Amino acid sequence: MAELFKEGMYFSYTYDLTNTAKHFLTIPHAEPNKLYMWNRSIARELEEAGGKPRWTVAVIQGYVGVVEEELKGSSMRLVLISRRRTKKAGTRYNMRGIDDEGNVANMVETEQILLYNNSLTSFIQVRGSVPVFWKQSGMTAELELTRTVEMAFPAFCKHFQELVSVYRRVLVFNLLSAKKKQEVKLVKAFEANVSAYEKKEQGNVRYCSFDFHSKHAGGSVRLRDKGRLRTR
Repeated sequence: MAELFKEGMYFSYTYDLTNTAKHFLTIPHAEPNKLYMWNRSIARELEEAGGKPRWTVAVIQGYVGVVEEELKGSSMRLVLISRRRTKKAGTRYNMRGIDDEGNVANMVETEQILLYNNSLTSFIQVRGSVPVFWKQSGMTAELELTRTVEMAFPAFCKHFQELVSVYRRVLVFNLLSAKKKQEVKLVKAFEANVSAYEKKEQGNVRYCSFDFHSKHAGGSVRLRDKGRLRTR
């Protein structure tokens, strides 16, 4: 067990790391979120043997960090929690894109929690593989779209419908390059599906394109470039 928790695995006896702060505070005694509970299979075996859910402690894979400072005479605590989903997880080049159920590879929910003067704020962002069907065996290998835009659309819809059901409003940042040949394929497929989805489900998803590679050239992103996001 000591080896298991040396890197990337976290648990808490007093706080449910699998759920957001809002969920934890508004739904007392809520069950752990199975999407982020990495010891779910072990816990299921215990429950099937007659054990109670409260006997298990949920384990996440990701990161947990806490920083405490003093601001204007009051204690301030900043908490960063990253939770990696259990579905469609894998190594970088062996797990890409989306599946038929709308799960994208290596999806991570990151929550920034700020506690100050008896107030709590939470900001959440998620990241994942581009939600189309594609594969690439290595960094220099040719990127291949394994399904057409039309064939990928049902899974794409499932993915965003789930995001909207959980987060209500979703702002999508596409950080892919608009110039690199390999990434342009993904950008075109991604944007085609986004356009089709916006026509089908209006109002809850906004798309922004930000060429991170070109803006980050030289080691930093200039603040004045923040107004140059291509949105629709």
